[in-house]
Amino acid sequence: MRSNGNLCPVRRAKNCRRGAGLVEFCLVFLLFLSFVFGFFSISFCLFAKAALHHAAREGVRFAITAKTLPGMAHDASIKQVVQNNAFGLLSAAGQTDAVLIEYFGADGSGPTAVNGAGNIVRVSIRNYHAPRLVSAIIFFLPESISLNVSSVDKMEPYPGSPPARS
Repeated sequence: MRSNGNLCPVRRAKNCRRGAGLVEFCLVFLLFLSFVFGFFSISFCLFAKAALHHAAREGVRFAITAKTLPGMAHDASIKQVVQNNAFGLLSAAGQTDAVLIEYFGADGSGPTAVNGAGNIVRVSIRNYHAPRLVSAIIFFLPESISLNVSSVDKMEPYPGSPPARS
């Protein structure tokens, strides 16, 4: 029987190549899937950053009006508004601890404990960990990406006294 240089006889050369094609397809398909899932994971991180930035911006917009939600103090109301506008990203237990509300004196004197008129308010979401969507295939992305966003604005004058902070 003649051989064509491979270890397969000439008659069966076609069958030997078919198995190699299947192995090559599987390897390329796994690489393709890892890039597709990596793309979705990166897209989710971009969505999460935009959603959290929107939530922080809405929290600042609520904070500068000095309004409060029924039965809540000013800071708790701001955190609730941020959580309501975060598209469910901050709905897990303990996630609202990532929301930080700071007030700064309008004269540039630094942080202040009073949320008075004319002061600067900053609402930040710190160390939100956006998880990978699929962790088994993707080898080039970290387990989670830490996101930080903040928004700043100036407090409006109050018709009366400022609301309680706690």
